[in-house]
Order: sequence, then structure tokens, then C-alpha cells
Amino acid sequence: MNFKNLPKPKPFVCRAVSVGECLAKTRSLFRDGKWTVEKGCDLYTHLWTTCRVVQELRRLWEGLPRHELIRPAAFWLAAVHDIGKASPGFLSKINEALKMPTQWGKYISELPGGHACASEISLRELFGDDFSRLAGCHHGKRQRLGPESSVRSDALGGEAWQELRREIIERLRNDLALPECDFKTVPKEQYDLVLGVTVLADWLSSGMDLPYGQPLPDTKSIDDAIMSAGLVPVKWQRGLDFSRIFGFSANPLQRTCEDLARPGGVYVIESGMGSGKTEAALSLAYQLLSSKSANGLYFAMPTKLTSEKIFDRLNVFLQRTLAEDTPASPLLIHGDSWLEWSLPEGGENGFEVQRNGSWFQSKKRALLAPFAAGTADQALLSVVNTRHRALRAFALAGKVGVLDEVHSYDSYTGSLIVSLVRHIRESGGTVIILSATLTAAARTRLLGIEAASCPASDAYPLISVVEPGSAAVRELAVPAEEEVTVALRHCSDDSSALNEALDHAERGEQVLWIENTVRGAQEIFRQLQTGICGDIELGLLHSRFPACIREKNEGRWVSLLGRLGAEERRRRGRILVATQVLEQSVDVDADFLITRLAPGDMLFQRLGRLWRHPCLNAVRPGNAKREALILLPNMDCEPEDEKSFRNAALPYDPYWVLRTLRQWRKLASVSLPGDIRPLLESIYSETEENGIALKLKNDMLRARDNMERMANITLGSADDPVDDDTATTRINDRPEVQLLLIRKGNLGDQLREKVHAYFAGEPISVPPPDASARERVAAVRKLLRSMIRIPEHCAPRYEDFATAPFLGELMWTGDGEFRPVRAAYVDDSGLLLSEAGSPLRGDFDLSYHELLGFCSKRREEK
Repeated sequence: MNFKNLPKPKPFVCRAVSVGECLAKTRSLFRDGKWTVEKGCDLYTHLWTTCRVVQELRRLWEGLPRHELIRPAAFWLAAVHDIGKASPGFLSKINEALKMPTQWGKYISELPGGHACASEISLRELFGDDFSRLAGCHHGKRQRLGPESSVRSDALGGEAWQELRREIIERLRNDLALPECDFKTVPKEQYDLVLGVTVLADWLSSGMDLPYGQPLPDTKSIDDAIMSAGLVPVKWQRGLDFSRIFGFSANPLQRTCEDLARPGGVYVIESGMGSGKTEAALSLAYQLLSSKSANGLYFAMPTKLTSEKIFDRLNVFLQRTLAEDTPASPLLIHGDSWLEWSLPEGGENGFEVQRNGSWFQSKKRALLAPFAAGTADQALLSVVNTRHRALRAFALAGKVGVLDEVHSYDSYTGSLIVSLVRHIRESGGTVIILSATLTAAARTRLLGIEAASCPASDAYPLISVVEPGSAAVRELAVPAEEEVTVALRHCSDDSSALNEALDHAERGEQVLWIENTVRGAQEIFRQLQTGICGDIELGLLHSRFPACIREKNEGRWVSLLGRLGAEERRRRGRILVATQVLEQSVDVDADFLITRLAPGDMLFQRLGRLWRHPCLNAVRPGNAKREALILLPNMDCEPEDEKSFRNAALPYDPYWVLRTLRQWRKLASVSLPGDIRPLLESIYSETEENGIALKLKNDMLRARDNMERMANITLGSADDPVDDDTATTRINDRPEVQLLLIRKGNLGDQLREKVHAYFAGEPISVPPPDASARERVAAVRKLLRSMIRIPEHCAPRYEDFATAPFLGELMWTGDGEFRPVRAAYVDDSGLLLSEAGSPLRGDFDLSYHELLGFCSKRREEK
């Protein structure tokens, strides 16, 4: 047979439908005890409504920075972002869901990237590559297009369907009175803002109930949707002075901030520990917010715990500054804050009913809340390559971003912070940076200017300002409210330090002992237990207690050693042993401090806990002195054994510990805040090295360069963004897991039904897979409060107690490469056991002690 003479098959021709037949969505309804699917709004209605939402957002934000940031390009992107739904591929998907035949006789598969990909292809010839790419990204991730991607593909229907899409776009242009698209004049750094507001409007319009065949929504309906979400401007009490807001008079630092704020600037406030930097930042924020020079406020902290502390203060600030008829409260945003958010409730016909302000209670929408406190990591998701980065970038646009404790980040996260500062400024926002221990080099990077043009002022405290549109730095030296001297002594013998701690406590002093590691703190606590006598109270704070115990312990010690603990201090002497958790987050005041050597900036933070509150000076024992004992490695000068010194420096970089040691071992006292800047500059300035010090320095430089390279990769704009849960905002060389401790044998109950957590007063019910979201979240809340975060290398092996069989329906328990949730039984002695009730395998003996917390001890080699 001659195959060449066979007739060629005719190409499949898919007839284009009318504009009204192009559906955008289906609509699910709960009727007669079951869910049904019917036609949702048509495509034209959805695109028209989405564009109208953008227009109304711009109108409602008139006078605010966001008003100017929403350009005609955003109207156009909102109006055409889903134009790819006018295609046989997408309509086949809709008809299949409706169980209806297509008008062309068969179902046609969508493109791999779905309708977003179809939109990008359709818009390329009309709007160009960059604009069409934004449409392809509106679901958070763009599908790479091959050379064969064309409007002529079956999924897009060929020229007839492209003509249909042109018709829809032309109707939208006329009916919405769209101005000329100005996308070519939009700076590339603002592309995310155009896409971000489009995504926001898309979500708002998709949340409106728009049945098929109904008239277009009126302006009131659109405004109601925006107001229900909480996106309308708030009203402020105008002209409040500092004392009206905070309840006390401003100090010199805070007075310097009066009438200083200008929208779009960067303000770096350097001042000593406990000097009122938070109030200074909030005072600057109030100036901007009450004058409509900012849309909102995000207060970023380095840890979950510190963000929870500042959240309470932000709430009080808003209560005192917002107008009485403006109900607004801040949102707490960190990795676990979703557990405290309210959940939507079931409403009529299955539609969810949101509680007041709860629209923002979503991981991707949280930053849109007008006021929030959280970790810096949440803000960094607006600059790293994550899904819906653009939405988060728009969420921060025009806001005041306060970045506190910026000295605490390593080179990786520090590089991301620098990028965040630049992006907030480029999007009409204002940045306020707080630190007690910045170096001149770090300050210059954060200000975003060349080092040569930045004056190297030795003043301290200092406010450095870069005004909007300027590359010059204005420096405002602030007189210190009070200069205090802290006497320093050094010791290389823990036994002597233990005796001294006990002597001070016996004299009625409140002693604080800070170690660098949990294991070190536990060991000091044990030794103090054996030597303690008389009426001395002993405590231990670190991160390896479950949240329910840790919060209880911290609350107790703040009540004893905090600002309001005067009466308790008179009762007895105390010794509180702790780790770095006390450097930033827990408000305690010590009469005498013992601290293990750490980098200089950390030592200053620890000294800030010494005689912290002047109001307590009257109740300090008469012989108490403002004094600290620093525990140094047992060596004369330079390290002779590299391995030993590295171990002694853990968890810090050994080179900076060595540089600190050289400076601090010769000091008999420090003056605060006057010595902070010169000492930090002497530690972190460039110095020639040799021997072991040179090796430590080279290792530090390699690690820093590697982290900065990794940060640049993370900031990239590749087409394959990562999900939030896998985004890297911190580099952790020692991964951690959550450990759930369960009473031995689970007291005979099935783990799939209830868990007798070691720290819970009653068993935690494990809801079935079909349980409501409310039941499931309630169970997760209880479980997480009973878990301990520990290093993975000393955690029980997953194989000894698999958590997926009973927790896999509630939380992510990992895969073959990483298991973030581990479990173990605990016997009456505190020893951790496998699911079979046998001793755990591995390199560590693991136990839990009521006073010590989770303990791990490496087994001796046989």
C-alpha cells in the first residue's frame, strides 16, 4: 500500500464561543444535605470586577502612598489577567466539572501551566513579554513556555479564539474607561507592585458571590468586599504628644525623633540597651501614620518570642493613638501564629463566614494587615523567590517597616535584610532600624549608600537618616541620658564562679548566669543544686522545655526579677541560669551577672540585663555593685589547640570570639553606652593575623562569602519559586525537629485516638481525617504546646517511633529525607524509650527532667 497517497487527516477545528458563554468559575452550593456544582460567574464579569476592585482600592487609599503606587498598568493587568480562560482547554475543564458536553464535541486538555500560561501566551502579541509574564505569574508560579507555545495550539483554539479574547479586552477597555496602559514606564523594581495588587484584587473579587447571569456588581458591593476584608484606611487621633501616647516623658533620644519622620526615608537608631528605642520608633511611626504618609506598620523582630513581646506593646500603642470609632488591632505573624488565629465558620449554602479582621489570617495574606508584629522572616518572604512574593511586596508597600535587633542576624539573613530595606523604600515605604550594637560597616550597608559617602561618626547614641531621594546621610548625635560604669572581672575556673554566685545570692542579691549552650546551662544548674544552702531560689531558662512549661517559667522569673518585682527581691537571694534567650526577649534585672565569653555585641546585650531598671535600685542589697564576672577560656594569650578553642566558642564563630577575648580580657570596667562603639569597632575592624588565628579568620571569610552568595541566589527571580515552608530566610547548620514526649505505653490507649502527652493534664484527642478544620487545629495547638524543639542530631530516630501513622493527618511529619516530628515514650525516671518500650538506639542517652528539661548525653565509645 502506498501510504503517501492516503488523504491527510483534517486538523481539528474548535469553534469559538460567544463572550457570554466563557465561564470563569464554577459555584459550589450545599443543598439538601449534599454539595452541588453549578455555573459561576462568566469571564467578562470576573475580569470587570477584578479591575473595578483595583480602581476602588486606589480611590479608597487616596492621600496614602499606595494611591500613587497603583498605576494604570495595574488596571490593565487586573482586567486581562485571566484572559486565557477564554480558551477551549479551560472551558473543557469547566464543562467537565459541570458534567456537560462541550460545544465542539470533546474535552481538550489545558496547557501544562493552566489558564495562567494561556493568558501569558495570548497577551504577548498585545502587550509584550514583560507584561504578559506578570499575567503568567498571577497564581504565584510561572510555567516556562517552550517555542511551540502559541495561540494556534489546540488548548488555545487558534486565531478565532484569539479574536474572541481581543473582543473581550476591547469591551473591557471601553466599559471600564481604561486609560492607556503605561506599563512601559513602570520601573522594573515596581513590577511586583503591579502584580501584587492584581493578585489581591483577584482574590477579593473571587471571594464575592457572583452567580451566573446576574448583573455586574455595583460600587457598593465592591466596597463592601474591600471593607469586609479590612483594607480600608483607619482614622487617627491627631497631634498627640509623646507623653499622651506612652504615659511618660520623652528622653533625649525620643525627643530627637520628634518631627523627624519623612516618608520614604531610612532611619537607623543606635542606642544602649533599655534606652527606649522601641518608643522612639513608634513615635516616628505615629508621625507618618497620623499624617497619612504611611499605609500601616510592620514591626519585625528576630524571633517568635520577641515578636510576641512586641505584639503586646503594639496593641497598646494602637489603642492609644487610633480614633475611638476605628476598631483595628494588630496581627501576630510568625511560623506558628496561625494556631492562634480564628477560623472561618460555616454559613448559609456552605459559604464561609469570616470573623472581624480574620481575612488577614492566612499565611499569604497576613502581611496585608494594616498593623502587625512578627518575625523578620515573614517580611523577607517579600524579597526571596517564593510563590506570591509580589503580593507580600505590595503588602509592605507604603508602610513603616521597623526592624529591631538587626545586629543578631548572620551574613546570609543580613544580606536579605539589606534587600528588604531597599525594596520597602522603592515601594514608597519608610524603614526604621533599631540596634544597640551595630558596627559602622553594618550601618552603611543598611542605609543603602556607598561607604565613601557615609560619615564614620563615633557618636553614640546616634540617629542616621537617609532622606527619600537622597544619597547623603544626616547624622544626629544624641546625648546619653546617663553614663554608667560596669566593673568587670575575669575568671577561668567554673568552681570559683559557682562559689561567687552562691556568695552573692546568700547576701540577698539576684544573680544572673548566662551560658552559651543549653548543655552548659544544665551543667551549671546541676552544680549549683549540689552547693546551694539556705533560702536561695534557683531557676533555669532555656529553649528545651515545651512551650507550656517555658512560658510558665519565664512568666514566674519576670515577676521575680522584672520591673515590678521589688517586693519579691526583698524576700531572698536568687540565681537564674539561662542561655541567650535572655539577651533580647525576657525582661529581667540582675544585681550581679556571670556570663560565658561571647562575641562583643552579645556581651553588651547581656550587660544590659544588669541593673536594668533604676526603680529597683532602692531595694538592692547595700553591698551590691554594678559588676559582671566573665568566664574566659583557660589560656594565656592566643589559642594553642584549635579544636579546643572552637568547642569553647560554640555556638559562635570562633574568630569573633577570639577577637573579643583579646579586647575584653584587659578591661577592668566598661562605660555604657560610651564604650559600646569603640569596643565593637576594635573587635570587628580588619586585622592581620597569623597561626591559628589566621586559619580561623580565613574560615570566617569563606563562610561569610558563601552565605552572601547563597543569599543572592535566594533573592533571584527564577521561574521556579519555592513554597513558604521551604523558603530559606535563615541558614541553620544544625537542623531542628519537634519532639513529642508521651507517657509510657500511652497509658494503654491507641495513639490514633488519643495521645497522653507528657505535659498535658488530660489526653489530647486525635480527630479523624474527616473532622472539621476547627477540631484539627485545636488538636495541633495542644500537641505543639507539648513539643520540644531540639537539634536533629540528638533526636530519637524516626524508625524507633514513627509519627506519621497517628499524626500524619494533622501535620507534616516529613518524608524519607527529613522527619521534622519525632516521638518517644517517657518512663517514670524520665528516660526516653522507643515505641516498643525499649531503650533508644543512637549516639545519645536521652531523658527529660522536670527541672533541667530535655537532656542529651553522648554515649561513651566502647
